[in-house]
Amino acid sequence: MQLISGFVDSYLKLNESENRLFIEQIATIKPKEKEEVMQIVTSWMEEGIEIGRQEGRQESLLKLILRQLAWRFDQLAPDLEERVSGLNSSQLEVLGLEMLAFESLDNLITWLAKIESKTEESESDRTEE
Repeated sequence: MQLISGFVDSYLKLNESENRLFIEQIATIKPKEKEEVMQIVTSWMEEGIEIGRQEGRQESLLKLILRQLAWRFDQLAPDLEERVSGLNSSQLEVLGLEMLAFESLDNLITWLAKIESKTEESESDRTEE
């Protein structure tokens, strides 16, 4: 029962009347079915925790790379910071290595343009299918 309540509290955000109805409905579930529901909720919670971890890793990686770029090239323009912030985890990891060879901010701009064009090509290929 606590697992179900925890899931509902975390993900569904019920108002007071919805919460009362939810508790009433849970009370009508047979013990064997409750066990199955709890197993489902547990797997959902585990998936949610893993998604949170992935998002946390990406956020940490982004902060690190932005700090390194700002340190290397003094100040990073807001538009460049925004472009870097739009990268996914894999792209950030590649940038983390590639930027070691960057000699100027122009190298970053060129690299971002290549990544963005590849992303646009990939997205247009998907819409054509």
